[in-house]
Amino acid sequence: MSVVVGHVALIVTRWISIDILKAAHWDSYVSVSEESVKQIEFWRLNLIGMNQASMLECYNFSIIVYSDGSKAGFGGYEVSTVNGIAHGQWTAEESVQSSTWRELVAVYRVF
Repeated sequence: MSVVVGHVALIVTRWISIDILKAAHWDSYVSVSEESVKQIEFWRLNLIGMNQASMLECYNFSIIVYSDGSKAGFGGYEVSTVNGIAHGQWTAEESVQSSTWRELVAVYRVF
């Protein structure tokens, strides 16, 4: 959500996320707290006005790039080029980031 509505998404989904994490399994009913109800009401009243970017924009791509981010480093290459290769190692601080973070930063650095 933060891509479209900004960083407020991290703050105003906290209680909803906590309630979801309390579920025993995927098929469980979720007990919604009073705080979550307030957050849902916030989104009902404010979501349209907070929309900052369209998730439905179409883009044309002319380059295909493959990348990967592991625990130790990252690498990638551009298809159909001879010298389109990028690679590197993470710093100590970067290597302990989440795998999602490493994958996304790998894409960024390969570009």
